Amino acid sequence: MARILVVDDSKTILKMVVHYLKDEGHELVTADDGRIGLDLFEGEKGNFQLVLTDINMPNMNGYELSDKIRTGEINKDVPIVVLSTEESAKSKEEGKKVGVSAWVVKPPQQELLVKVVKHFLG
Repeated sequence: MARILVVDDSKTILKMVVHYLKDEGHELVTADDGRIGLDLFEGEKGNFQLVLTDINMPNMNGYELSDKIRTGEINKDVPIVVLSTEESAKSKEEGKKVGVSAWVVKPPQQELLVKVVKHFLG
């Protein structure tokens, strides 16, 4: 299946997402802040088929992470799905500006998250 990068500073959300998507056969790599997530993304040289990221995180937020992926040289067209408690129109608009592909409100329901991931992975 797919190799997915999951970036979130909540260990609970990381465990939940890994559990949900491992059941679907995906390989998951996790990071607990945006800077580590970007380092992993760049270090893998495009080997991720999807990025799931929180918005509010230490060191680098999800908007910055998304923007750096989109303006980088490596796999800049990878789908980026935000997992966030933020659900305002302003937050989602900011996400669109930096190339976010979809938005899922936390905590994610397993059925919805699996459906969104399948949509982007085909």
